[in-house]
Amino acid sequence: PSGTACNSVSKNCESTSGCTSDSQCASKNCVNGQCAACTSTKCSPKICSPASGNCEDCTNDPTKCPSGTACNSVSKNCESTSGCTSDSQCASKNCVNGQCAACTSTKCSPKICSTSTGDCINCQDDSQCSPKKCKTSTGDCVECLTNTDCNGKICGNDNLCHTCGPSFQCPSGQSCNTISGNCELPTRDLSCTGNANCLSGEQCVNNRCTFVPPAAPAVTPVEAQPFPAYDWFNAIISLSLLLFYYARKKLNNL
Repeated sequence: PSGTACNSVSKNCESTSGCTSDSQCASKNCVNGQCAACTSTKCSPKICSPASGNCEDCTNDPTKCPSGTACNSVSKNCESTSGCTSDSQCASKNCVNGQCAACTSTKCSPKICSTSTGDCINCQDDSQCSPKKCKTSTGDCVECLTNTDCNGKICGNDNLCHTCGPSFQCPSGQSCNTISGNCELPTRDLSCTGNANCLSGEQCVNNRCTFVPPAAPAVTPVEAQPFPAYDWFNAIISLSLLLFYYARKKLNNL
């Protein structure tokens, strides 16, 4: 609104003119009717930048985190490293028995919980988000990245699966089942009156197109072939020569 400006860290509209209370100065204080420089207390769990007078992420200067806290590089907040009374003092962890304990998947969501550091970190691949998917551009675990992750439903820009309808239309070639909310391929009518109504490889059987496996090729039996005459002649000549050879050899031995 007029008289305010957007603070990119707090993401609030802050008064640039007069004020009557701190509520008009989202990341600063109302001092003598003007929004004055921030304070560490008001910025917590962020840090106060003396240069700009605005609240900033602790990653800009981790040394600015108050005593007893440390900068979490993922949440960009100053987290308690000592005693705590509530989870709000442990930005990405849990307050357990008065101490900021290791993170949990529930508290880190949509990020993942690092078992080695106990901090919330960005995901790198789907295996860290199972059964969800890892959106590597943001490091968040999301329900879906494409329609194939939604089992018939539509993956929206919010990375959530939605039932199909006017706002979430099915891909080309599919129709919306308004009962199940799923996108489905159109059901083919298999009724027929003849083979001409069926696809290649199908036949019209009992007025329904039915796939008929192709018939196996016929095997022609091999018939016994008569022994050619010239083969008989050659066999007789060979046998005669063999007998003549043995007869002559026997005569030579006498």
